[in-house]
Amino acid sequence: MMKRILTLGFGAALLASCAPVNVLNTLTPSKGFEIEEDLSYGDLEGQKLDIYTPENPKAGAPIVMFFYGGGWNDGSKDIYKFIGQSFTEAGYTVVVPTYRIYPEVTYPAFLEDAAKAVAYTQARFDRPMVLTGHSAGAHIASLMAVDNRYLAAEGLTPCAVISGWVGLAGPYDFKVYEEPYLSIFPEEVRTEMLPITYAAGSSIPALVITGDADETVDYRQSQRMRAALVAGGGQAEELIVPGIGHIDAVSAMSTVLRKDDSPVRPAVMDFVAAHHTAACPAGTGAKKL
Repeated sequence: MMKRILTLGFGAALLASCAPVNVLNTLTPSKGFEIEEDLSYGDLEGQKLDIYTPENPKAGAPIVMFFYGGGWNDGSKDIYKFIGQSFTEAGYTVVVPTYRIYPEVTYPAFLEDAAKAVAYTQARFDRPMVLTGHSAGAHIASLMAVDNRYLAAEGLTPCAVISGWVGLAGPYDFKVYEEPYLSIFPEEVRTEMLPITYAAGSSIPALVITGDADETVDYRQSQRMRAALVAGGGQAEELIVPGIGHIDAVSAMSTVLRKDDSPVRPAVMDFVAAHHTAACPAGTGAKKL
């Protein structure tokens, strides 16, 4: 099953989604929020982010950061206006960073970029964050939460700045069979780059969502990730939606084309609302210097 999944490829899934995503963005309302675009969170050209600020912010709300997918070798923050609008409609400030991808970089550079984006956002807002992501972006969001190394390099304690994480159709314990993934994840790092490797030590609440018709990332990866988090004493929720595929898991976040009966957006919004304080015990500082 995994060989089939990697043969289909995350990048191919993103390309297949471009037309519907463009439709989503065309139909997505441009009112109710403001956008600050292409803010630099680092010194490199590719280290940019957009901030969506709601006109009517929810009091005491966490910041939501969204990492897009694309197989670590494709993708753009510029095609996720519908994500920004979706969260701002609910009163949340949303940060959508870009990150360097293959072939410019290999693992772990995109994770180092993600950590810098989190550090920038923490310095600007000084509020807890819920990290979210789709596909490869879910992989990035989950590693920010469960593997302390990346945020520690930025002087941050993950559980002091992250109040929860949400993965949409995420890969958490996959095997690499073909290019470009063989080059993105060299053989010597193929254990340490798996989020499930660190699940047992995580104290940050998680929500994993996927569809049982996903032919790009096996939905059972989400089930195994949740089980590993819970077995390690963590808090984790799971939503497996019958009949939806890989792109459906993120397009269901749209407020304009999602099905009225889709449970995806309500589940995400309920999770974010319930996790507005840092996951660390009281008294733990945001900085680990």
